[in-house]
Amino acid sequence: MRKKSNPLLIVGVIAAVVIGLCLFGAAIGNFGDDNPDNSLAGDVANAAGDAGTTAPRAKATTKAKPKPKTPGLHDPARDGKFEFTVTGVSCGKKRVGSGFLTKDA
Repeated sequence: MRKKSNPLLIVGVIAAVVIGLCLFGAAIGNFGDDNPDNSLAGDVANAAGDAGTTAPRAKATTKAKPKPKTPGLHDPARDGKFEFTVTGVSCGKKRVGSGFLTKDA
């Protein structure tokens, strides 16, 4: 004779698996570093007891560069090799662009 499955137990197990996967994904996402020249390989080598092969990193003593002023209206702005100037702003438009490139705003 076959036992009846408890739907509440099945939902609980599925919810636990989903929550576990979300927590695992969040933990893996925190391993990333915004500085691309720092590699995880050096950290793994140090954790494995291979600390004598890499030189210790010196702390940066240079001051952070101040952020450049954000360009405003009629100020030239650079984006790579292009320079452009915003000369006006209009609000309340329902559609932007012209011809084939028209899009809903």
